[in-house]
Amino acid sequence: MAASFPKTAYLEQVVDLMKVGLIVVDAGGFIRVYNQRAKEIFCMAPPGGPSHPAGRAQKGDIVLFADSALGGDDGGLVPADLALLGVNPASILPGSPVVAVGRIGAPVGNARWASGPGEIMEVETSLCGLDLKAVLNTTTKSMSLFVGGHPYEYRYYNCAAHLVLLDSEGSLKFYQARGYTARREAAKEVLLGVAYRGKGDHATQLQAEGRHLLEVHPEGRGIQRLLEVAQGRASAIYEREYDINGFPVRCTVLPLKHHETVSGGMLLVEDISEIRSLHKQRDQAVQFARQLEVRLQSDEAGDAPFAQIIGRSESLLQATALARSCASTNSTVLLTGESGTGKNLFAWAIHQSSPRRDGPFVQVNCAAIPEPLLESELFGYEHGAFTGASRRGKPGKFELAHGGTVFLDEVGDLSPALQAKILDFLQDRTVVRVGGLRPRTIDARVVAATNQDLAQAVSRGTFREDLYYRLHVVTILLPPLRERRGDTDLLVDYLLPRVAQRTGRKVQGISASARQLLRSYRWPGNIRELENVLEQAVNMCTGIITDEHLPPALRHPAQSAANVVVYGAGPLKEVLEQAERQAIKQALQACDGDRNQASRLLRISRSSFYAKLRDLES
Repeated sequence: MAASFPKTAYLEQVVDLMKVGLIVVDAGGFIRVYNQRAKEIFCMAPPGGPSHPAGRAQKGDIVLFADSALGGDDGGLVPADLALLGVNPASILPGSPVVAVGRIGAPVGNARWASGPGEIMEVETSLCGLDLKAVLNTTTKSMSLFVGGHPYEYRYYNCAAHLVLLDSEGSLKFYQARGYTARREAAKEVLLGVAYRGKGDHATQLQAEGRHLLEVHPEGRGIQRLLEVAQGRASAIYEREYDINGFPVRCTVLPLKHHETVSGGMLLVEDISEIRSLHKQRDQAVQFARQLEVRLQSDEAGDAPFAQIIGRSESLLQATALARSCASTNSTVLLTGESGTGKNLFAWAIHQSSPRRDGPFVQVNCAAIPEPLLESELFGYEHGAFTGASRRGKPGKFELAHGGTVFLDEVGDLSPALQAKILDFLQDRTVVRVGGLRPRTIDARVVAATNQDLAQAVSRGTFREDLYYRLHVVTILLPPLRERRGDTDLLVDYLLPRVAQRTGRKVQGISASARQLLRSYRWPGNIRELENVLEQAVNMCTGIITDEHLPPALRHPAQSAANVVVYGAGPLKEVLEQAERQAIKQALQACDGDRNQASRLLRISRSSFYAKLRDLES
């Protein structure tokens, strides 16, 4: 007979398995339920890292300190508080960024500090035989405190303070970590001697149940709304964004009733810090790109790689200007547009116009490599990772792109598993080879491309939302050829000599009537289709390209449209098969029956060409 399992135990497990944070308070504001996900979102459990026991700051302790905005999410620090470290408060303004290294109780003026406007602030000194350094980067929103070369890193979203506490002998006593507000370890509290909690081996679980809500979450708009709803003084809210304890979250607040009387409130909370951060990165990158646009347009060296992007239409010029502008940054770029619009050419031009131009440009077609091989192709593999693996292992495309750019073409075709691995790389810039354990740090810029609508793919659940926002930093839409009025003639004049040279044929030019047919066609295959049509015409003529050298679809558009209607009356499969048969016949005719040349003309492998030819002849 199965052992009994109390109902409350079921409920506790269900609550802790929820993917959203759940906080329940009674009408008095006391916490009754605080699930595991909520603790994770607000980092109530001390994070992993070096261990230190609980304790408090004392006179003589060494402090490394960084604050993005004095008085903002640091416990309410004011300039006078910094005198405790030996900083001269007269040189500090409220709300300004500060970095400092000093001792608690030292005379004013004895510390090393920096404050004021600037992207990067840094101070360093030596104490107790240790090299100490504090660095604040307000652009990347990162703080780094170095103790003898060991970094204590902290990244923030709006504002924050970060500190490391060493005893008078230089041993670690405390370091700041995410979730300090819930643990009552804000910078001011620690500096003024309020007891702090242990970490690592000395960590203890912080209990929220039974405490008043304002003890765990100092009053803010989201917390105030929960208290108001719990007391019946406000109505429910749905999916509203707030900052709670410095964390951007999406909140739903609902009243809880007993016998039709409001007796408490429930807060459902989702972490949106990553999405918020990506939005900011995207906005900053676009703003920076616009600022550079005018200057870079006049830079001849910067323009050279974009010289192969041919066209004068407004939509193309806007896309080219944005690509040229963001080329000098390290921002991730997403190229979107129909097949054949030149996404690979844009990616190459961005790389060649960037500071990484001397590094490798590695292109990966995510749709062309079989799924079982794609992971090892992208990330490499170690010896023995699978049957047939090289004894020496093999680096992946990301490793090969170190110092340069990796171009992920057709990124929308990635499987969910590979989407997760690409996301991991974009987050920490490391890769782990298949069959390996050691992460490898890679310095490679990512340019991705797709002809799919990734926003719709996210809605359908076929593409990860977090990866979408990681890629969607600078997005450049390449216009289809049918929307680029006047560009067809420019492209013909640019492509024709190159096609003739590639095929070894001499062409004197193209007739006016043939040009008109090219201008009036809608080009569903875009520039790639135009280049293929020109290559077919070059193979068929010995002098000037005329109407007869162009495919029937261009010479007789009305007839072609009528044929589509007739074909369309049947199943789509039959329509596609008939179109393939027609294309193969025209390719063989243009190449005088040479099957190898015909397969190259159609841009398909010989094996695929012969398979389709067998179907045609059967």
